Amino acid sequence: MRRIWMPCGVIFLSVLACGRSTPVIVSTPPGVAPALAEPTQPPPGASRFHPAPPGTAVRIDDMTLSITEIVFPADTEVREGSLFNPTPEPAADYVLVGIAATCNLAPEASCRLSGLEFSLVDPAGIAHNPRVLIAGVPGKFEGGEFFGGATKTGYLVFVIEGQPSDYILKYEALFGGEAYLQLP
Repeated sequence: MRRIWMPCGVIFLSVLACGRSTPVIVSTPPGVAPALAEPTQPPPGASRFHPAPPGTAVRIDDMTLSITEIVFPADTEVREGSLFNPTPEPAADYVLVGIAATCNLAPEASCRLSGLEFSLVDPAGIAHNPRVLIAGVPGKFEGGEFFGGATKTGYLVFVIEGQPSDYILKYEALFGGEAYLQLP
């Protein structure tokens, strides 16, 4: 019994010593309207609520990213790629999202991109990862290292429900920023 009271006592004393938080209420003098900060719009591509419009390139970290092409529905292309590629659910279709990434560093420096930094965000705000175990699709994006001035291109393979124009391509670097591009 004594073992239970000791931890409870320590917790009780900690709460008393730390106090409790109370909301801070700031009142304005009568007749003076409170000053509200003017909302600012982030630059295009910096937020999923303000994605870069179709056809726009976005500079993020050491790269410039853009969507080059959308192939939809791409079920035939994926099925012809390999007999082992899975068939999407009945209400879903494959979409190939063509991307271009240019390394903005000096020619002796390099950028690295795997393709797993990308996801498609649906209208409900759910992020969907690219299908990496798809084989035989011509032009599929192959990750790797590329040097300053070089541009790496290819298709990312996703499964979606609905129209591609309802989705946003999200790029999220492991130790960097995020970029959002609206699909055409």
